[in-house]
Amino acid sequence: MDDVDAVHGQIARNMVQSGDWVIAHLNGVPYMEKAPLPYWLIAIGYLLMGVHDWVARIPTALAAVLLCFVTARYGAWAFGRLAGFYAGLVLATSIGSFFLPAFLFPM
Repeated sequence: MDDVDAVHGQIARNMVQSGDWVIAHLNGVPYMEKAPLPYWLIAIGYLLMGVHDWVARIPTALAAVLLCFVTARYGAWAFGRLAGFYAGLVLATSIGSFFLPAFLFPM
């Protein structure tokens, strides 16, 4: 829908190419609006698997799966196994997690 994936992928690519893992750059301009952890995770993925568009999406996808798992575990602890299962299932199938992934892994 927008250029967020491309921007984050390019920032991580710049980190790998330049070797500067402290200050993120986009088009030669320091990009210090967000925390660097998502860029570091994408850059590590680039180092391990190569520079591909699907590699840039792996950290967000793993964060979504982890969020559903943690929600299910917390729900099971607080309200019982069945409630925890349904909490994780509802979160995994909610439309917001597909259209608004920024709340899963704010980049």
